[in-house]
Amino acid sequence: MSTFNVYGVCICRDLFTMGGANNHKILRFLQGSSPIINFKYSSQPRMYISEEDFVGVDGFTRFQQECIINDYNASLPQYYDVKADYFVIDLCVLSYNLCKERYEDGTTRLFTATKWFQKAYNNGLRDFFRKNNIEIEFLDPMEYLSDNMIRESVRAEVEWIRDMGYDDEHIILIEVKRSSCYTKGGCLRFFEGKDRDRMNGRLDYAYSICRKEIPGCIFIPTPINAYCDAEHKWGLCDLHYCSEYYEYLLEAINTAIQEVEGEYTLAKTRLEIDRLYRKYNLLLTQKSQAFLRNSISLIDGKNLINDFGICDSFVACVSDKMSVIENEELVDAFMKSNKTLEEAVEFFKSDAKQNLNRPNGVALEERK
Repeated sequence: MSTFNVYGVCICRDLFTMGGANNHKILRFLQGSSPIINFKYSSQPRMYISEEDFVGVDGFTRFQQECIINDYNASLPQYYDVKADYFVIDLCVLSYNLCKERYEDGTTRLFTATKWFQKAYNNGLRDFFRKNNIEIEFLDPMEYLSDNMIRESVRAEVEWIRDMGYDDEHIILIEVKRSSCYTKGGCLRFFEGKDRDRMNGRLDYAYSICRKEIPGCIFIPTPINAYCDAEHKWGLCDLHYCSEYYEYLLEAINTAIQEVEGEYTLAKTRLEIDRLYRKYNLLLTQKSQAFLRNSISLIDGKNLINDFGICDSFVACVSDKMSVIENEELVDAFMKSNKTLEEAVEFFKSDAKQNLNRPNGVALEERK
């Protein structure tokens, strides 16, 4: 058995309960608190939120209240007061919305505007801000965060972890990013929204900084074609992945621990994790391709537009009952192209235009 302190999104906790049988123990875990407000740009509030402020605010577990309170009160660093064998982090918390509060004298400070906080605010927690004459403004991290803020926040977080006594090989960095797609009813569907790829690009930058700061850490990359699951125990979200993803993470952690506690070498550990990475890349690619084939074969033209955002010309090619052969050709071409799921839509867009000259490749406008 090994012990872990975890700071990040729910994935880093759920891998221990959803990834398979194990006897590991999590000592400390707080969820959804941005490193932006906890380290380099941290400041104390003038009035602190307590459990008493949640009286009458229904629908929250004690853990959810604890996460909101520690984030707002800027007390997260002090929460991790027990040292574990390993410290697990991800940087996807940088993608969470921020909230700027403004006092009567114009002074401002930041905290994390998680969905939990926003729900609590709308369900009665706003009374705390009203009685203390505090105005709040919700901020989009894509618009607010600069590269410098990300870089300095990541460096400060690493310094905090090292100050607690963790050396590189006892820090586990999991490359969590937001998925663009999910499975439902045996089909592959795409999340709405245009900023996901942009945010993942910012996260790539954050992870590159972190790996430079902790060159000897245990780094676990996310498989290329990992997808989310609409039947996830916590519901549909672009961070609620399929079961195989959690199995991969736990297997990678167990592998790394065996190496560290044995004859540890960074090169050997990375080779073992890379072997698992390639194994699950193949598995998830095969499964996602099967889901994608089902999507193209079973979803009608209207749903295909709604769920995939694909151009009308491609929908015409695959939705007409007379174009089954054309459909199969497109799917087979995609299978052989070895493209990632993120490239699938662009692939279909470009290929659909070429299909307009084929007998069944008629645009929707021309079929009306």
